[in-house]
Amino acid sequence: MRSFGKKREPIVRTLQRLGATKPYMIVCLFAVAAGSCSNDADNCETTKTCQPPPDAQGGDSGGTGGDGGTCDSTKTPSEDPCVIEDSYGVFVSPTGSDTANGKKSAPYKTIGRALAAAKGAAKRVYVCEGTYTEAVTIDTAVDGAQIFGGFDCTTWSYGSANSPVVKPSSGVALMLKGLTSGATIEDLEFDAPNATTPGASSIAALSDTSTSVVLRRVKLVAGAGADGAPGVNGAKGDDGAMPGVDQQGKSATCAADAGALQNGGIWPSAVCGSRGGGGGTAFQGGPGGTGVAGTPVMNMNGGPIGGDGQKGVDGASAANGAPGAAGGTFSAMGYTPAPAGGDGANGNPAQGGGGGGASSATGPMSMSCLGASGGAGGMGGCGGKLGTGGASSGASIALLSWQSAITLDSCRLTAGRGGAGGKGGDGGPGGLGKPGAAGGSGLVNGSDTIAKGGNGGPGGNGSTGGAGAGGSGGPSYALVYKGTKPTGSSTTFTPGTGGSAGPGGTGAAKAPDGASGPSSSEFAVP
Repeated sequence: MRSFGKKREPIVRTLQRLGATKPYMIVCLFAVAAGSCSNDADNCETTKTCQPPPDAQGGDSGGTGGDGGTCDSTKTPSEDPCVIEDSYGVFVSPTGSDTANGKKSAPYKTIGRALAAAKGAAKRVYVCEGTYTEAVTIDTAVDGAQIFGGFDCTTWSYGSANSPVVKPSSGVALMLKGLTSGATIEDLEFDAPNATTPGASSIAALSDTSTSVVLRRVKLVAGAGADGAPGVNGAKGDDGAMPGVDQQGKSATCAADAGALQNGGIWPSAVCGSRGGGGGTAFQGGPGGTGVAGTPVMNMNGGPIGGDGQKGVDGASAANGAPGAAGGTFSAMGYTPAPAGGDGANGNPAQGGGGGGASSATGPMSMSCLGASGGAGGMGGCGGKLGTGGASSGASIALLSWQSAITLDSCRLTAGRGGAGGKGGDGGPGGLGKPGAAGGSGLVNGSDTIAKGGNGGPGGNGSTGGAGAGGSGGPSYALVYKGTKPTGSSTTFTPGTGGSAGPGGTGAAKAPDGASGPSSSEFAVP
């Protein structure tokens, strides 16, 4: 009774008149008046105790937990709602503002802004339901971050069905890098979009050299890997040139100044390795010369004396591209697609037509005459250009853990389809050969007839370019890890389908297809 003091004695006498005849009853009735105890007199009579008012209890003023004691700040929102207060966390809502203060009544708009604020205040990040079009990065600047979802945006009450969805427009949805204190994330979903750049991958979450990472009731959903770029079709080879005056044979002549010989038609140079053979040379008072074979010399196609040249041989077939090695490579940066399918080879030029043979001037009346010279062979077509190989495609990975220590509790990891391999490019068609030039005309000299010179043979056609091989399809894995495999329980791993093989292009024959992408729940990087 000494704690009440003399000035309290009138109150004590009043309580005694009300029936409080014992000291513990006086204390209890006084506490009832103060609002800290039940006014059940029987309870006070029975227990002879009474809880002191709040300001007399001391301890943490951060609210009361489910057990009626002070709030345990180590508990999560799913364990005790007392921690869902401004004193323990900063708040994020899709309708918030990054210029706000991050309190429950004025939440931030982005998780990235909240992470920075929470690090400085040593608080958690509380995210209410909705979609967040941002990528979340937890690196050394915010090491030890804790992010909790599952909140109603109006009442901020917790419910596991209220999982917010982090869905950036591109890139990795959740990046963890260089963490030593780790990170804890609960009740959120991270969705990576379909990759769009050819050969790019869709990765929902990537952890690089991080420890003490805990994901609880987290969904990681990867989109589809992007298809590999198709190979480029080869261009058509150039056609041979048409013959002109210089390629024609010279007519027979008995002119006094005819000279000792006259050359046949001729091309000044080869084009893409093909050249029509020169026409045969005519001599005074003698037999004519034979036509020259076209180049590249694949057949002796020059015409005989006075005869036409033969057609040039078509270009040799070009090789198609070889299939690329199956399987890309993983690193701390993500996934590098498998090598592209091999390129085809350029098509080969055709042989030029054989030159026509020159006619003879051997009659008794023609010993002073020149026979007609032969026409040049036609130019062969150039080979078609090669088709390039199809590129290999991107992967779909829900979680890539690189030299990290991760715990997965009641999580769902879902991968999409791997990208399809790119189609190999078709080989370009070969150029067309052109006709040979005409031989010189003959003449009648008295009783002698000098025949015309032989025509040049047509050039062959260039061969089709080799086709490119198809690219390989990308993999689909729910989990890829290098080093320690993530631990935990009650987590599901759902892969998509591996990407389809890219078809080979078409040249003289079809080129090889690429390899199909693999699919599995998990893949351990060697």
